[in-house]
Amino acid sequence: MKSEPYFSGEPPALDVLIVGAGPAGLTAGIYLARCRRRVQIVHDGSLRELWVPRSRNVPGFPDGIFGSDLIARMSEPAVRYGAEIAEGRVVEIARRENDECFRARFDSFGTVDARGLILATGVDTNLVKPDGGDHGTAVRDGVLRYCPICDG
Repeated sequence: MKSEPYFSGEPPALDVLIVGAGPAGLTAGIYLARCRRRVQIVHDGSLRELWVPRSRNVPGFPDGIFGSDLIARMSEPAVRYGAEIAEGRVVEIARRENDECFRARFDSFGTVDARGLILATGVDTNLVKPDGGDHGTAVRDGVLRYCPICDG
């Protein structure tokens, strides 16, 4: 029995494209890059973790960690092991014709082909506008909370 080739056209540039650079996307990127896979992690810049003043549910940080610090610390090993992190918004994802690869088109840097795809896009938050205040200030000051587990 003869199996079909995984891709029939040009080999994809990536083994895995990860859409989303929060904790889930970065964890996937770290492990895949450590396994010597060609990985690109793409995010649109709207990481929810950047709003979190102090996350208290991250192992190894008993006193909590700022969301921005968590993302920075998780990005570092992903890049060190060879993953690329880029900012861009996905416009379209589809299967390439005649093979099992994916083609993703972005608003800022064209298209990327990958053998595998991980969607780690998180949730879409409906922003609450605090009475007479600024959203970012309300989150930072603990007046407005999105996650009772993370925010404590």
